[in-house]
Amino acid sequence: MSKQSNLHLRKRLLVDRQVQGRLVFRFLYYWLCCILFLVVPILIARVVASPATPFGAHFFGFVRDYWQAVPASILILPFLYVDLLRITNGFAGPIFRMQREMKKLANGQLAKPVRFRDGDAWPELGVYFTQIAKQMDLLDESQSDDVNSDDPAMGDDVEVTELVGAE
Repeated sequence: MSKQSNLHLRKRLLVDRQVQGRLVFRFLYYWLCCILFLVVPILIARVVASPATPFGAHFFGFVRDYWQAVPASILILPFLYVDLLRITNGFAGPIFRMQREMKKLANGQLAKPVRFRDGDAWPELGVYFTQIAKQMDLLDESQSDDVNSDDPAMGDDVEVTELVGAE
C-alpha cells in the first residue's frame, strides 16, 4: 500500500464521543424496544390462549421456548455496534476535522487544507472550507501536500462552481 493511500485509513472508530455515543445509546434503546415488542405480544397470546394458567407459568414457558433468541441477539450486538461506529465515522470524522481547523482559525492560527476520505459524508464541505480559507489567506500552504491531488474533489485547485455546477 502506498504512502498516499495510507493517509486515508481510519485509525479510530470513535471520533466524536458525544455524537457517536448518543447514536450508540439510541441504537441500544431501539434494540431493547424491539425485544420488548417481540416478548410482550407472545406473552399476551399465551395468557389469552390459557387464561387459567398462572402468569409465572406462562413466563417460564416463554423463557423455556425462546431462551435461544436472547443470547443470539446479544451475540450480534458487538458486530452491529462496530458497524454503527463505522457508518457514523463517515460523518462524525469530517465534522471533527472541520471543527479542528475552524478552532485554529478562531485562535488566530492558519488552517490546514481539509480533505475527507472516500465514502465520507459531505465531501464538498472540505473543499469549500479550503477554498474559503485560501481566498482569505488563512490557509497554511505548507500543508497542501497532505491533500490527495489524484482526487479532483479533494484537490486545492477545485473551483466551488465545479461542485455545484456553473451558473
